[in-house]
Amino acid sequence: MRGNYKENNVKQDTSSAWEIFKSPLGWIEVQANATHLLGVWRVEARRADRGNAITAQAIRELVSYFADPETVFTTPCLLRGTAFRQRTWQALQRLAAGQRLSYSQLAREMGRPRSTRAVANAVAKNPFPIIIPCHRIIRADGSDSGYVWGAEAKAWLLHHEAG
Repeated sequence: MRGNYKENNVKQDTSSAWEIFKSPLGWIEVQANATHLLGVWRVEARRADRGNAITAQAIRELVSYFADPETVFTTPCLLRGTAFRQRTWQALQRLAAGQRLSYSQLAREMGRPRSTRAVANAVAKNPFPIIIPCHRIIRADGSDSGYVWGAEAKAWLLHHEAG
């Protein structure tokens, strides 16, 4: 299954907290430190939780999203990456539920119309699927593009948001 710690370049350390919950997409794990969410992953099975206030907030908001795709996420996320990746992830957060953009449209909205490939790379490295809605990015021809959790998960999320 995709979305493990190694693939996302985030190491689990003993000072972090995590919680796992069952979602319509399977088991989802959220990991946080004392002040910020560190990542969101799909996992194959549940394990013992060691949560904190940030993981609890993230799960409340994710559960709310699965009930209502208009949910606004307020859990603070620790954006670790290049300045360009961080700008891309911030631009993704401005997309409304159900809104779809192509990689080239997102690059233009960021004022970087010649950076489509860099935008696509940044979208692919998003450590906060759903919370930072990279599933809303599609190909220029309108077809679905890749997604860190797979094509079925992306299709489910887009259908969920379409109402």
